[in-house]
Amino acid sequence: MKLIFKWGIALGIAVSLGTQILTWLGLGLTNWFLILTYVLLVFVLIFALKEISKIHAGNFKIMNGFLLIVGIIIISRLVFQIYMFIHTRYIDVEWIDSVAEAWEVALTSSNVATVQIENQVQNFRKSYETVPMFTSALLSYAIPQFIIGLIITVVYYFVGNRKK
Repeated sequence: MKLIFKWGIALGIAVSLGTQILTWLGLGLTNWFLILTYVLLVFVLIFALKEISKIHAGNFKIMNGFLLIVGIIIISRLVFQIYMFIHTRYIDVEWIDSVAEAWEVALTSSNVATVQIENQVQNFRKSYETVPMFTSALLSYAIPQFIIGLIITVVYYFVGNRKK
């Protein structure tokens, strides 16, 4: 359990700091955010799997890996969502509005239908309301991370067992 909190908090803080740095550089809502998130995820999960393997003297069980991954991702997403909550409520209260406006302009210039623009902007705004921010938004980002984590765990398991 200590391992889950250690790596989950570390990943959550790393993604939060990375997001803040990208925001300062003007890249906060670009694909760089996704790339950063997944690169950090892969590195943290590999280090966490190595640590759990070391703790169990190389006797790595795949179910332990799955549980570790799920716990780390949930904790890291909660840390990140807390960061976003504080950021959007207290640090940069205009962030949601400015991003929504930027999206509207970008989508309008791309000749996207007005109804579709309104739906996307409305969904974006809704995802930053308090309850969705800690439920549906949290899960929508966590599911792809779970899949990546499960793949990493399976690969780690088979590579580790082949070395024995």
